[in-house]
Amino acid sequence: MQMQTSSDPLAQLQDIHVPESVSAWPLAWGWWVLILLALVGMAVTIYWLYKRHQFFQAKRQAIREIQALQANQPDWAQQQNAILKRTASYYYDTQNVAALYGQRWQQFLLECLAQNAKKSKTVSGLNQLQQALYQPQPLNADHFESCQRACLTWLKRARFSKPAPDIKTEVPYA
Repeated sequence: MQMQTSSDPLAQLQDIHVPESVSAWPLAWGWWVLILLALVGMAVTIYWLYKRHQFFQAKRQAIREIQALQANQPDWAQQQNAILKRTASYYYDTQNVAALYGQRWQQFLLECLAQNAKKSKTVSGLNQLQQALYQPQPLNADHFESCQRACLTWLKRARFSKPAPDIKTEVPYA
């Protein structure tokens, strides 16, 4: 007589063991390098944006000052020219810019503009500004508007990140 060891073969089965879930930690060294590179990249980008913001602070201030000028001020042409000269002195060599006046100053302003910004309205507005500087009577409001637009165009479109154009200044007493 044989003994039956198991009458039900399913009773001999054991439970299924579920493996432990895979954890994301600790990360592989490649991920740490990638995270470090991303953090360095973000830090460099933030620093560059901060320096760029600081660099163009004088430009933003000049735009606000030009926009605040009124046509009824008798010396609006001198004020606009002074704002342009102060801004140009900040971004370019102060001694060279300070010595410029008249046609050479206008030529400097035009050469600082990006090529696509040299439109006839900007050129004529800067020309009117130079003429208004030496007029005994202030020009009318139409001239003020065109000069103000030309100044704003110059401030917004001038290439401040590149070196100043090569303008030869004449020394009057040399």
